[in-house]
Parts: sequence; structure tokens; C-alpha cells
Amino acid sequence: MFGFTWFKKSHSLTDPRLSELFGFTPTLSGQTVTAATALHVPAVNAAVRIISESVAALPAHVLKFDGTSKILDKGNTIYRLIHNEPNGWTSSYDFRLQIQVDVLLHGNGYAFVNRVAGTPRELIRLAPTSVTVAHDQSSGEPVYTVTNSSGIRRTAPYSDIIHIKAISIDGVTGIAPIHHAREAIALALALEGHAAKLLGNGARPSGILKFKSGKLTREQLDRIKAAWQAAHGSGASGGTAVFDQDADFTPLTFNSVDMQFVELRRMQIVEISRAFRVPPHLLSELGRATWGNAAEMGQAFLDYTLMPWVLQWQAALTRALFAPEERATTSIELDTSALTRANLTARTEAYAKSVGGPFLTANEARALENRPPIEGGDILIPANDNNQLRKTKVA
Repeated sequence: MFGFTWFKKSHSLTDPRLSELFGFTPTLSGQTVTAATALHVPAVNAAVRIISESVAALPAHVLKFDGTSKILDKGNTIYRLIHNEPNGWTSSYDFRLQIQVDVLLHGNGYAFVNRVAGTPRELIRLAPTSVTVAHDQSSGEPVYTVTNSSGIRRTAPYSDIIHIKAISIDGVTGIAPIHHAREAIALALALEGHAAKLLGNGARPSGILKFKSGKLTREQLDRIKAAWQAAHGSGASGGTAVFDQDADFTPLTFNSVDMQFVELRRMQIVEISRAFRVPPHLLSELGRATWGNAAEMGQAFLDYTLMPWVLQWQAALTRALFAPEERATTSIELDTSALTRANLTARTEAYAKSVGGPFLTANEARALENRPPIEGGDILIPANDNNQLRKTKVA
């Protein structure tokens, strides 16, 4: 009925497509890891947000290659779709944010290119669970089948689909980082649940009640249990339990293994950071962060975490929105310099080194800061032209 042609006897319950279909991922700790439950782990929530929000915050530009350099092409009809509004109800930021979240939680993010007379007019996000992908047996091209909320299916060619995917095994669909790290995430959920229960009991382990009157009846045991929980249960810790029989209480103290609880929780943050390739300090784990290496770790985040996503976004948008002949001279790029906009010192130092030489004019630098041009600000001084540099300074 639903066309699950990939289901075979060889597929086990750990198959990521089965877990995606039925909304569960079995783990050894007994915790269920899904897109929803994974976000309950603060480290996963932070990793998904830092990647998605960073990708979404990068300005998207249409660049035209004139043979020697790339020039910003704001007059292109595609510019509005990727820079301002992909559709009438979604901003460019929200569009890329949601699709990147889809990729990190489901392994794949999709958008449909709505064309009018062959020209892209809208980009519409598709729910990742509503899309299936297969390869055409004759051409090898991917074919996308989209099922709407009413169960109606339609097939779309790859040229009409923007597909961003996580690491893939079959080359067709991606597998979400939360699936690869499901045991680490499940352990983090279990540790957090254990901590919540422990604190609910006054942050003390349980103990043993010893009665000297011999064997107790079931009614006596139930009555004693109810009295103890009323005095020391969740929300009532610190109370006084009173019994009408001679009894001793022996508390169970923490052992050396129990004392490693905090270290285990810290290790889970590091494990999750590995799965998402996010530096631990961006997940608020500052154990190895210093004033000296914070800048280097930030650069590593841009180079090794964001750039693979940025390159995939650029390629997917360019392929879907431009015809093959247009791609030779036109491309879409995400401006990573936007990540340094909050650092005024870094920006001013970069401008000071770039303006006044062969790289940037004063007005080009002012345009990057959304400031109006100034008179004489369009002079570009060739490299090693000391005479021109002296004339400019004298003027």
C-alpha cells in the first residue's frame, strides 16, 4: 500500500529506515532515541542549534563569474529566493534553519522547487518523513516520491528537489548523527533520569529497614512502606518516619563507582560533541578551553564542522536553481564572513589590512558594514605602487 519496496527479511530492527518509520531506535540502556527524545538531552539540543543556526545565519548570494572574478548579482531572480524569502511565509533564515534541523535529526532535508514557466518561483520545505528516494535503474538518477498528508503520492525529478543529507551508506539517503550516536544519547538520557530521581529523594540513596520483631505480615509491610514513602518520598524528603515497632535504618552510602556519576555525564557531552563534530566548549563543556585556544577552536568549528555543510548547501542550491549552462558562469555561495560580525576587533583589523591596497576599496569595506559610500572611496591601489600610495596619503 505504501510502497515499502526496500523491506526485506534481511532488515533487522536496528535498520535506521525501520526506526525512522516506527519512531524508535532500540538501545542497550533501554532508552528510546527518536528525533523528539534526543532533543531532551541538553548537549544534543545545543549541538543541533549551534550548527543549524550558524548555517541559517550565513547570507546567501548569487555570484556571476565574468571571466576573472566573481561579482554579486542582486538583479538575478534567484537572489530574492535564497537571500530574502524562499516563499511567501518563510524567511531565508527560517528555511535553512528548519532543513538543517531535519538533516541533523532525520538524516535528510528536502525542499521542492516550484517553477512557473520553467522559472523557480518558490522553495517549499518538505517533511523528511514524507519523502522516499530511489535510483532509476536505467539512468542512475535519483527519483523522489513525496506523500502528502492525505496519502496522495507524486513523483518529482531530482532537478526539482533540493536534497541535503548527512553521511550516507548507500549514497541515496543520509543517516542522522543521532542514529550513529544513539547509545551515547540513550546513556545521557538514563543518567539524567537517574539524577532526577536521586534528587527527588533528597539526593540520598535508599537504605534498609531492619525490624527486630521477626517476620512481618504483608499488611504490616505495606503499612510500613506507605509510612516511609510519606516521610521520605519525592517532595517530602527530610521528614520523620515513626513506627510502632522496634526498627533500625541502615543507609546505603555512595561508593567509588557512584562518585564517578558526574564524570560520566561530562563524558557523554564529549561523546555527543564527537558525533556532531562540534567543539565541546560550544556545548558549554569548558574543561579544555582556555583564552589561548578558544579562537583556534572557533576556527576549527568553521573549517571542519560548518564548511562541509556550507559546501553541500551551495552545490544543492546551485544545481536545483540553475540550468546546466548557467552553472558555468553563475553560482550560489554562503558568506561565512558573517560569523565574525559580532567580533568588532577582528573585523576592523581585517579591514585595516585589506583597504588601501589591491584587495578592497574603502567603499567596498563600507558596503560590508551597510554604510554609504564616501567621495574618493573607490580607488584601488595596485600592489607595490608606492607612488600612488604616497599620493593618496598626501591628498
